[in-house]
Amino acid sequence: MDMLSGWMPQAWRWLLGAGVLAPLLMAAAVALAGAKTPGHSHRRAFVGALGTGESPWARRFNALWALAGLLTVLCAGGLWTVLGAPVVVAGMAVLGAGILLAGLFPCDPGCPPRPQSGSGWAHAVGAAATAVGGVAAALALGFWAFGQPGAWGLTLYSLITGGAGLALLFTTLGAIGTGYEGWLQRLFLLVLMSWVGGTAVWLSLHPA
Repeated sequence: MDMLSGWMPQAWRWLLGAGVLAPLLMAAAVALAGAKTPGHSHRRAFVGALGTGESPWARRFNALWALAGLLTVLCAGGLWTVLGAPVVVAGMAVLGAGILLAGLFPCDPGCPPRPQSGSGWAHAVGAAATAVGGVAAALALGFWAFGQPGAWGLTLYSLITGGAGLALLFTTLGAIGTGYEGWLQRLFLLVLMSWVGGTAVWLSLHPA
């Protein structure tokens, strides 16, 4: 019991650490699966295409993606422990749940805008949750941190991330069919998940 009581106060650090690991797993999944999938175009294809039967690395990609989503949900638990800001925590949890759902349910081959299968629709819901949850969490944290002493850096970073994420979201949707939607989606995910990892590190060093 003494050992347990010694570890419990530090649990929030482990939960925030999960948020640092999540973007690294996602980047590794995209890089490895992309390299193992003949003819895959990071410029044209959505990330989810790496999790379909067209990719020999599909199962491992989906497993890593789902694990990254679970880690992001755990990071939301760390935010709750440190901040107690329900809107921020809810946004982060929705972001993680969306990533998890997209990993558990692959999109239809080619990830068409209009899914044809139940798995495709579940993947689309996960993708939407990822986008909405991530943007909402970043903006909410920016406004929360605005009133906190010494948190101007976190305020600025979060508001810029939320604004850039929102702009990239609509740009990506508008670019479908142009051959550049893959790059834009990857940039969108990079902006959001870098913010998740960066926020986790900042809060670990400056707990509220």
